[in-house]
Amino acid sequence: MIHVCHAIGCNVQVRPQLLMCLKHWRLIPRDLQRAVWAAYVPGQEIRKDPTDEYLDVQRAAVEAVARKVDGMTQHEGMEIDIRKHKHVRADVAAGIAALRVQGRQIWGSTRHTLPEIVLRLTIVAGDLARLARDGEAALDVGEYTRSLKKELGNILLSTIRWIDDLGLDPLECLDRAIEAQERFTKSRRPR
Repeated sequence: MIHVCHAIGCNVQVRPQLLMCLKHWRLIPRDLQRAVWAAYVPGQEIRKDPTDEYLDVQRAAVEAVARKVDGMTQHEGMEIDIRKHKHVRADVAAGIAALRVQGRQIWGSTRHTLPEIVLRLTIVAGDLARLARDGEAALDVGEYTRSLKKELGNILLSTIRWIDDLGLDPLECLDRAIEAQERFTKSRRPR
């Protein structure tokens, strides 16, 4: 079985007991490298039973590497594309599933139709428009940032719930959005 580096977008083959290729391993802070090895249980890669502690430090290591290359779509030949990398796609799917469950815990089993969803989106868009209009002058910087995070977070959490309301597959929706945005940027239309 082929085992590849767990850094997002990297396809370099590594020994199964290794988390990452050397290039990406070197981007992880030393204390986090030590934590990865401390949580590693010999043979877990064969038995496919890593501990929760190992999964936590693995996730932290992957995130640490991602932060180092944040903002780049390519890093020394590394392409980041959730449509192509199964382990990244699985992590995205798990995160979306957790957010969908949390949204249902908050809102219950109420399901919205497309017209109801559009109405709710306009409310959030209005809140964002007011923030853009008033800017940081109307609020102190901390309150402005908190409000902006809240509104953008509302869009994320609500959209996941609405996708479920409409019986759509969230990963398929992401795939279509990625494809559409790629086509748009290649079209060179004014933005």
